[in-house]
Amino acid sequence: VLAFRDDTPITLGSQSRFRLDNFVYDERNAGEGRFLATILRGSVRALTGLIAKANTRNVGFSTATATIGIRGTEFDARL
Repeated sequence: VLAFRDDTPITLGSQSRFRLDNFVYDERNAGEGRFLATILRGSVRALTGLIAKANTRNVGFSTATATIGIRGTEFDARL
């Protein structure tokens, strides 16, 4: 489990490959933060944190075939 400063937990499967492309967070201005990641292989479970609550457009997860836009929800992915 990866725990980020904006209270986003990311749980990775044992054979997963995950790349954090951009993470910017200032607790005084969460709406200006960014959380962009790429799921390269395996399984991922994510529950978005304070950045997504302040500005959903600044959070995204990409895969080889799709981009997952975040709307303040929890999701699971397996590639």
